[in-house]
Amino acid sequence: MSDLPRPLFFFHLVLKGSKANERIRNAHIAWGQHNYRVYRFGDKDDRSALALDILRQHRRVSRFLQPAALAAALNNAVWGGRSTVKDALKLAEKLRFDAPYLHDYANMARNDISYLDLFVSRLRYLDELPADADRKHLSQEGYGGGPGEYIPGLFEVGLRIYAGDIPDSEGPFAFERWATGPRFGPRVIDAAFGLDRDYDWYVIGVAPIDYALTAALLTAHPASRDWVLQDFSSLLARERSSGLPPRYRLPGSVWLAHLLCATRVNGSSPARTELAINSLYADLQAHVVEGGGIPENLLTEPPGASGDIHEKPYWWDDPNNVSLPVLEDLLAKATTHLLGVSAGAMRADPATLCLTSLVRYDIYESPTQELLKVIYDQ
Repeated sequence: MSDLPRPLFFFHLVLKGSKANERIRNAHIAWGQHNYRVYRFGDKDDRSALALDILRQHRRVSRFLQPAALAAALNNAVWGGRSTVKDALKLAEKLRFDAPYLHDYANMARNDISYLDLFVSRLRYLDELPADADRKHLSQEGYGGGPGEYIPGLFEVGLRIYAGDIPDSEGPFAFERWATGPRFGPRVIDAAFGLDRDYDWYVIGVAPIDYALTAALLTAHPASRDWVLQDFSSLLARERSSGLPPRYRLPGSVWLAHLLCATRVNGSSPARTELAINSLYADLQAHVVEGGGIPENLLTEPPGASGDIHEKPYWWDDPNNVSLPVLEDLLAKATTHLLGVSAGAMRADPATLCLTSLVRYDIYESPTQELLKVIYDQ
């Protein structure tokens, strides 16, 4: 007994017995005021209570927890399935278990979108946590070394809007608050080249894919989607002002061109009308003209996550350059081409892809034609 953590708690599990069972009643009377409780395993409410009480007692001997492992253990009919999983994980957060909630919740939600509410509520908790709050219970928070460890804000804010945690009308402010920080300082994604090689690579080659996925996620949230498209366009303008050669701007130009096409196809709300799609598209044409045109194959196979400013991209010396087609022609070209593209392993809804992009690198390694199919909802 001296080797066991104290104080001890005794779980008395009764396999058979009704609520009126005299032995169970006597046990409650005799021991109910001590660290002791009786659970009738035949009663589903008692089984759920047992799971939650085990969690409460475990917190008295350890502050660490693996949310995914807990979910796997409880996600069956015996313990109550998904509802018990959610109750247990919400209790774990309330008890301030130190755990990789964001990483595990994102993985759980990408496999079962019904868990998205857990992920979103955790984002809200972290966002609202006062700056001077005790953070000892957050040592494992993050994305486990996945892409989300770097610049996750586009996906995080986008998923909160998508899930209804942030109304679409407030989406632009939420995005802008993230993009500039609480004091509205330098932008998180900006044309600040030369300071960090990884950051240069992200802005040129990865950010366009993140913008594309977030915009696809927010098809039904026009005000928020408009902010994403406008911010993407503004980033390209700042890249030009910073002196970034136009050939490096081609990935962003191509992805934004397709997003503008898809916006015209998938929506006609006043917010999108005010976005002035034609004006934004004309700005893209100027970027392409400055670079001497665009390799024709990039129109239907946009660049993946590559963009090292210290090396020439593979399309730099491509001789098959064409002008950026007018918006209607690019739309026709893209939709016709995508009809012949078979669905691959990446085909999924945008919410699942955004969640996956926080914890895995699959989306950045997969053929970009498949991402076009998601953008055009084909």
